[in-house]
Amino acid sequence: MTSPSPASPSPASPSPPQPSSAPLLKAENIRKTYRKHKDTIEVLRGVNLEVLPGEFVAIVGKSGSGKSTLLYCLCGLAQADSGSISLCGEPLDAQNANHLARLRRDHVGFIFQDLNLVSALNVADNVLLPSKMAHKPASRAQIGDMLRHVGLGGMEHERPDNLSGGQRQRVAVARALLRQPEILFADEPTGSLDPATAKSVMQLMRAGVTPRSSLIMVTHDLDLAATADRVIVLADGVNHATLRHPTSEQLFELMQQAS
Repeated sequence: MTSPSPASPSPASPSPPQPSSAPLLKAENIRKTYRKHKDTIEVLRGVNLEVLPGEFVAIVGKSGSGKSTLLYCLCGLAQADSGSISLCGEPLDAQNANHLARLRRDHVGFIFQDLNLVSALNVADNVLLPSKMAHKPASRAQIGDMLRHVGLGGMEHERPDNLSGGQRQRVAVARALLRQPEILFADEPTGSLDPATAKSVMQLMRAGVTPRSSLIMVTHDLDLAATADRVIVLADGVNHATLRHPTSEQLFELMQQAS
């Protein structure tokens, strides 16, 4: 997302925008292995993925299927052993660490399971930090609006250590949405939230998808995954299936087959 002045998205989710033709993300034949003691664990064994502007793509799979590893490779925080990844038109394997950091800073947003909040900063400054680093300043009023959207109104001056796990998760969501990134990567973004709050947060994330931006989410929640435009089922490190606008029942059946 590239507007010069960030604006808080509406909680209401309109009809999904129509994707354009040029992908924001393209990954081909991604392979990744890890060594554990004397064993070699092949986590990704040739994953292919393409995400267009305007798309919300969910990635599901049983524990150990490579979902989070794939997400980290796609955003350049982990390096694939082989294959090619293009992010916002730039090949990741051709960039040095500094260029990758700038690419993520300027174009990418993250919501990770470990949240990465700064304990020395209050809630408002945690939300503002990535936007400030990307030279996309936001006003305190905009920060306050965003926090109210995620159910944290009036908590701008609290420190992360004083918040519950679910509240910290909502700070991380607000931080990512305020930046209005072109690609938002989310790893289990509702894992610590109650069902009602999870639904509200997903509406916010969905509303943040514009014709020029995309959302890529890893989740174990099949009901949330079913709200995506497209769902990719990973199994044994490869694309097991891809469905457009599936039901949670269809996803459950595919997960059972993949097991």
